[in-house]
Amino acid sequence: MEEKRPKSPKAPSTSLKDAVEKLKTLYAKEKRGPIDKDAAMLAIGYSKNSGAGLRMVATLAQYGLIERQSAGHVRITDLGMDILIPRDREHELEAIRQAAHQPGIFVELLERYSDSEGLPSDNALISYLVRRTPIPFGDSTARGLVKALRETLEFTGPATTDIKGNGGNGDTSSNGGEKPPADRTLKPPPPKELESATGEPIMRTDTFILEEGATVALQYPAELSPDSYQDFEDWLGLELRKIKRLIKAKSIPDEEELVEKEGVIEEIDEIDEDHQG
Repeated sequence: MEEKRPKSPKAPSTSLKDAVEKLKTLYAKEKRGPIDKDAAMLAIGYSKNSGAGLRMVATLAQYGLIERQSAGHVRITDLGMDILIPRDREHELEAIRQAAHQPGIFVELLERYSDSEGLPSDNALISYLVRRTPIPFGDSTARGLVKALRETLEFTGPATTDIKGNGGNGDTSSNGGEKPPADRTLKPPPPKELESATGEPIMRTDTFILEEGATVALQYPAELSPDSYQDFEDWLGLELRKIKRLIKAKSIPDEEELVEKEGVIEEIDEIDEDHQG
């Protein structure tokens, strides 16, 4: 009998920045909760029990933004509320810093390379993760994890890691290669509405994550005239017709994808198990 392939360890499927955006959407639609996990997936743009939706709910939990409540329900944590409704900017940044250090695998990688001038290349990180003991990561999971880590470090303003991922010398400062201080000063998250210093229109950006894991972004002025709206609507119709031509028959998932989804479902099922008995 063929030995069952072990599932990958727990790891965020996306960056903290994307997770915070999903948290804001969840709070806007459902407030703090508790809320059924299927309803939570619907609120943040996924169909019930979809693989991408399960991974996102698990990711929010791994960043400490939501927590398990009564059977099958989740609730936004105190840490999540500190990010959503902070006392002040400093309080918000500290909460973001704490969330970035919640995933154990992030801490493991940062500590592993803490004595170097920064993280090594993506290939080196992936090589470590797929050979990690006692439980290695699958290749696709490892690649997604490295991407999530680097984007999270950009979001929080890394001080001791190289976020370029280009296999360079790891220099993250302009002080001649000198190792930066250990403190991780955070960059503020980008606003949803942007106005340039030249007086250009205020722009809004909406994002949506597809089942394939790709993010679609739409940017448009915060104020539109009726004629501009009609032109925009007509253009979107043309773009949608072009995009529809890209639809392909759903491929059969490979073994790693099946194992990964099974692991995510088991992780979500812990929401129920932790509150039974």
